[in-house]
Amino acid sequence: MIWQLVLLVVLSGLFLVHMAAFVDRRAALCGVLLLVPALGMEWLNEAVGPFWVAQESVFLLFVGCPVEKLVAYTVGGTWACMALGRRQGKPVWGCPPRWGGVIAAAALMATIEWVLNAGQSFRWIRPWTVFGALTYYAVGADLMFRTYLRLARAAVPAHLGTVKPRLLRPSRHRVALVLVVFSGLVLGSVPASAPAMTGAGTVAKPGSKPPKPESGAPKDFEGNWVSIVHQCLDCHKRQHPVEMERYIWGTHYKERINCLKCHGSTDHNQYVTLGYRFSLKTTGADGTTEIGSGEQRQYAEWWPVMVVRAYQACQNCHAPQFWEWIGLDRRPAKLENAATPFHGYLRYDHGISSWWDTQMSSFGLAERENWGDEIFGEGCVMCHSQTMEWNLAGTDPEHLRPIGEVFPDLVKQQRASLGTRPASYTGNGSLFLARCVECHARHTFSKEEALRPEACAKCHMGPDHPQYEAYDTSKHGWTYRLYGAYPAGRAPTCATCHMSEKAGDGHTIHVTNRGIAWNYKKGTPEFSQARDTMVSRCGLCHSKTRIAAVLDQVDVAAVEVPGRFRAQAGAVLKDLYDEGLVTPPFNPFFGKPVEMLPTFFHAMPWRTGRNKVSEAEGLFWNTWREFGSLSMETGAFHFNPAYLHWQGLKPADEFLGDLIDRAEALRAAQKGRRIHRVD
Repeated sequence: MIWQLVLLVVLSGLFLVHMAAFVDRRAALCGVLLLVPALGMEWLNEAVGPFWVAQESVFLLFVGCPVEKLVAYTVGGTWACMALGRRQGKPVWGCPPRWGGVIAAAALMATIEWVLNAGQSFRWIRPWTVFGALTYYAVGADLMFRTYLRLARAAVPAHLGTVKPRLLRPSRHRVALVLVVFSGLVLGSVPASAPAMTGAGTVAKPGSKPPKPESGAPKDFEGNWVSIVHQCLDCHKRQHPVEMERYIWGTHYKERINCLKCHGSTDHNQYVTLGYRFSLKTTGADGTTEIGSGEQRQYAEWWPVMVVRAYQACQNCHAPQFWEWIGLDRRPAKLENAATPFHGYLRYDHGISSWWDTQMSSFGLAERENWGDEIFGEGCVMCHSQTMEWNLAGTDPEHLRPIGEVFPDLVKQQRASLGTRPASYTGNGSLFLARCVECHARHTFSKEEALRPEACAKCHMGPDHPQYEAYDTSKHGWTYRLYGAYPAGRAPTCATCHMSEKAGDGHTIHVTNRGIAWNYKKGTPEFSQARDTMVSRCGLCHSKTRIAAVLDQVDVAAVEVPGRFRAQAGAVLKDLYDEGLVTPPFNPFFGKPVEMLPTFFHAMPWRTGRNKVSEAEGLFWNTWREFGSLSMETGAFHFNPAYLHWQGLKPADEFLGDLIDRAEALRAAQKGRRIHRVD
């Protein structure tokens, strides 16, 4: 931005010095006329909103305020008129003086626009913006020059060439005027500071304050769709220029859906605390037995009210997709058919079960206790809140009440659009908010963006869930980078395999676990249906014989062998508990020490803090979860042999070996202590 600011200051200084020393009153008067077409176009854009004009209005404002642009127009127009007068009737670029001047002035005005908006100058490459801008600059220049020539002839009838600028001696008034205008240009060139824009809220703890608003915009808005857009863009085009660019090029703008349709028209710059109060109690691995201490816990965040309304607004127009994503109706025919039937839902899911599991898992609870809500909010919630449930709201964390009392309109809209029958732990007063923006990034909300593998990478990476790494370095991954995504390209993407089914109305079914057969127990109808779905996906490129052979082999590498690792590691750890060589860690979900098992309610990886696990338990975690058997599963199902072997099998074998060695060392140490006591 520095070079843009320097260029702006230098050109503005040249204009103003020229005016201070050689002011032609007729030229200055005519220079103001250049504002007529510019303001006319702004008015036309306000009333009609043609696409290219919106581009000009939004993005060619690097200096921060239209006043600076209009000042630059006037100064440039004045300079152009003075230059035309000094031509003394001679042709300009081989054209008559006025027409040559029109061309020159139009080019000059376009240059001024480019200088003022160098940060977004690539927009001028687009033909309609160049043509449109040059057209209205030319109209303005022609009007300006016609008026100037008439004034000049009236003042000196003999010949235009005798019209020369009058030298005016500088005075304190003129110098002050120049300094004021120059200061306005310089100060206006500093971009406005922008408050942070986050897709989610920020952690709200007792005594915390919401982010400080930095805008003086009104709390309420009214008008037609174009005027509303311009009221919002007037500030946000300076504060968040990229976000506004995405809106202009996005689906909602093309469909004439303005900001208020999603964000509402009230409570601008107002913050609210959204809270989730829950009991540490759920169903165990059998899907029926209750586990947990039942202790009440709470998590809260600060949210802008208009963002809360925008998150809820998705379901008003896209109710089928929203309902599919939340996943409240994803029960298998029988709970025992699910591989891990916690809550009666499927795990590893973007729906509401992910939010519940994260809030209540011993993994997440221990992280909050050890490192604080901020780490929990950034490290857990940002990914596991693809669907959120809030049952409390208030002006601050100390004054929370049922969310239906604070947002009765949103709860009512939710029930109307979804026919909501929430199977939650908090009753029917909850408000579900899906983070559609995590895949359909605001404010373009593009389907194409959401279907790219990169959209999944923010969450699906790392040792705990390395799907992106396994895909990216597989044959599918490098084929995607070379040739693009199916069907236009040759490579399958995440969406090709996991999110490709269409509903009756043509929309993509927003359930991302279709085809993942091992969410269900083998031999169940759900397993067969999911496997058939995946086979149909593979069949786009491969033969059925090849698919069957590969999947049979993958089932062993991805499920059966990791299962043996987990069983053996669990048996070693169980023996250590039984022999008294390892003391179970304090588990915040149960509110007491609990032996570790391969579930998120019975196991934790933390080696420090109140919920510290022993070295043996840490090795068990790594064998079961991180760097071990999970990488085997992920590498196998993403057909990446190197990942399966070197990131999965080899580390799992090493961790299991270290666990066995640690168990022997503990037993040897215990035997040594007994011998010492006998002696």
